[in-house]
Amino acid sequence: MASSNRQYRNAVTRMLRATGLNSVPEAALLVVTLKDLAEQLDNGGGGRVMTAWISAQTKLQRFLEGRAERAEKKPVGRPKKPVAEAEEPSPPAPSENDLTKFKREHGIPA
Repeated sequence: MASSNRQYRNAVTRMLRATGLNSVPEAALLVVTLKDLAEQLDNGGGGRVMTAWISAQTKLQRFLEGRAERAEKKPVGRPKKPVAEAEEPSPPAPSENDLTKFKREHGIPA
């Protein structure tokens, strides 16, 4: 009895155990697709199956990255610059009225 080559199916099983995707309802269709494609590749699937496998792997990576982003919120965009502390405004200079200004300009003591 010849043992069948199950390298793709074994890899999918290891990945599902490591990521826990087997118990994630949102990933159910992706998981089934990956298992089916792995089985086809183990049975000698051709180029179309390999293309579908690569596409499914890309979608898997996007799915896993999306889950990681939701779990730990990563900052988006540039980091904010620290806000400089506002200086206390200096009190306004006493305004001169017309009489004080007139006396000062003509040398008259106030």
